[in-house]
Amino acid sequence: MDPLFSTDTRTAVDWELIHRHWPDLMQVAPSVKQGTVSSVTLLRRLNNRSRKNPIYQAFREVGRAVRTTVLLRYLSDPALRKQIQEATNKAEAYNGFTKWLHFGNAGWLTSRDPELQDKAVKFLDLIDSRVIFSTTIDMTTVVYCILRRLEPSPRPTWRSSAPTGARSCPASATTPSTASTYPHPPTPPRFTL
Repeated sequence: MDPLFSTDTRTAVDWELIHRHWPDLMQVAPSVKQGTVSSVTLLRRLNNRSRKNPIYQAFREVGRAVRTTVLLRYLSDPALRKQIQEATNKAEAYNGFTKWLHFGNAGWLTSRDPELQDKAVKFLDLIDSRVIFSTTIDMTTVVYCILRRLEPSPRPTWRSSAPTGARSCPASATTPSTASTYPHPPTPPRFTL
């Protein structure tokens, strides 16, 4: 961290370079924001040219300054650290789920064709979404049935306001789930006015 704030030009953020090229940076930023130039095209053009390009260097210095600011915020703000940790845990849990769900060649894409790779990734995402959706419906049905059984006197609107429109509770709502007991398929919700 100390090298970022030192006077050594190799490690410190070059504020003078940023100041000198600020008008150039402010011409590029609205172009990207308005969609005149895509960020991918801009990065490709800056990357293809020499790293001695002053705009490339100015963007690099701005990036270093922003990274330093984010790092300092991360170190000083426990709520931000908690938020980042929770988001990371969610992403890692989803990645673990997709890895568990993936099949065929242990999840490795064997084709070098970008179209086939894209199809494989989209197919896996579709399967993930379907499993999550199905599990959500099953869990909602079971929770609804448990709540309905806890009601001292059933209200006539329960059936019409059930999240899945279930008319009967699955066996798994009262008994432990086994391989032979499955919840009834949900019926479309009914709305009464």
